[in-house]
Amino acid sequence: MSNDFLILNFSPSKQFLSAVWQRPVSSQEYRHGIRTIAVCINTLKAQYVITDVSAIGAPSLKDQHCTAEFLEKALSNTSLKRSARVLSQTKEQWEAYERVLKKSAEQPYEINEFSTYSDALLWILGSPSQPDDMRHIPMPGSTSELRRLLNSNILAQIVSAKGAEAITNSKSILLYQTDFVTISLNQDISLLSLKWLRSVDSHEYRLGIQKGIQALVKHQPKKMMINNQRLGVPSLNDQKWLLDVATETLRSCILTKIAVVNSVDAMQQLALEQVGTKIRNSCIDYQSYYFYSEEEALEWLTAADTVNYVAKSIPN
Repeated sequence: MSNDFLILNFSPSKQFLSAVWQRPVSSQEYRHGIRTIAVCINTLKAQYVITDVSAIGAPSLKDQHCTAEFLEKALSNTSLKRSARVLSQTKEQWEAYERVLKKSAEQPYEINEFSTYSDALLWILGSPSQPDDMRHIPMPGSTSELRRLLNSNILAQIVSAKGAEAITNSKSILLYQTDFVTISLNQDISLLSLKWLRSVDSHEYRLGIQKGIQALVKHQPKKMMINNQRLGVPSLNDQKWLLDVATETLRSCILTKIAVVNSVDAMQQLALEQVGTKIRNSCIDYQSYYFYSEEEALEWLTAADTVNYVAKSIPN
């Protein structure tokens, strides 16, 4: 079972847990994810949690019943004060989670549902922005393994807002997150990552790019990874806008490598590669390659010697 379906982050200062599901999941993955979130809440003594399930669809009736029973037992004596769910626009998913709530016993914390992550944040923390000290929580293959991790010395790093550098060896820090994009910084390898979580409209696309540009200018990383697998195809106007703002920004940055993870959509590949070519032709000195997975992109980004590296790039 792959563990790429759920991203967990925690703010020690706000006692806030963010759980964002990344894709449709199997019944086994769904139940594992629910148990994992509960373990994090109980072990970290989280008081506020947002669970974004907009990408997974509606769980089966059997999984809904098991979820209700599990939450009733696991969170009956909890530190939680508020719990928010971010749902998709589909009627099916909203009805599914209404059934979960009805089957659950009355919980000792407030529960609410939203259609956007920013609205959920506003209700949870009183601000549409993430706390500055969000720390990534790795997701092991079992909840027992996760408990051991959270009860180790790593726990002290997570819950100590003053001394927490990160909770993994990679020291990845979440800089920005919505329901459509995440931006994180790996300080150890000077890598900024921007990942689109779904197709976006023009406003969302430009907002995500602007946040990425702000992070580039502020942190001056040497490497960047852009994951466009769920992005879709930007409009011609947005492509032209990207060309203008990226060219201007990259000239003032120290980037040496940019890895782009594209989907298999030929239209997206053509559109974004054309923009990338025009940017590179603007006398900007960095290496760039296209990939079909983050694993391949990271392998190239972290390679010590790239002279003889054969990147699995999109063919011309």
